[in-house]
Amino acid sequence: MVWTLGYGVSSPELWDVATGAEVRAVRVPGRELFEGEPSADRAAAALLDTDGRVYVMRGGPLRIESVLTRDGATAVDVVPALGLLAVGGGRRVEVVRLSDGVSVLDVDPGARVVDLALSPDGGRVAASDTAGRVRVWSVPSGALVADLRGHADRVAAVRFSPDSGTLFTADWSGQVRRWRLSVLDADPAVLRAEVEQAWGVDLEGALGRDEAVGG
Repeated sequence: MVWTLGYGVSSPELWDVATGAEVRAVRVPGRELFEGEPSADRAAAALLDTDGRVYVMRGGPLRIESVLTRDGATAVDVVPALGLLAVGGGRRVEVVRLSDGVSVLDVDPGARVVDLALSPDGGRVAASDTAGRVRVWSVPSGALVADLRGHADRVAAVRFSPDSGTLFTADWSGQVRRWRLSVLDADPAVLRAEVEQAWGVDLEGALGRDEAVGG
């Protein structure tokens, strides 16, 4: 099934991929939808309307349920297998349990959220903001584990790979970057060996020479 959000509509449009036929839409009780994000496993999608209401759309049979409301929300993501939903808006990034609406993470990114993504394993949430930054926090501790820099323009989209080990970011200029987040969990000695092999340098020797010059 393929779904799209049209401007000013209160229901997503859905088509059967095999037949090309339009599927009967399930209307959303709120106002017009302006944001939607499918889960990595394509089992569900998170939808957001202009009143800040967040919905989860599931198949088999097709249904849409309202799960919570967050004033000023601008971005959503969902991991249905873990029952987790991520919501971003204003200066707030939140991860919520779908079962009871309780927040398991609530952080202030320091600027207004543009987009966010929740890793499929539920262990990290990433967000871009109006200050041009992309940051990654650990869930549920809220510890900042990465501050990713390299884009020259505002980052409009962030997405995790299905294995949660890579983050993809895209900015308004069309540049797409790939960040290997698996290195955050790697042994420092292994990382050092990889860097030395890739760049053909001896880090200990290079650092020693820098200290000697500085002294």
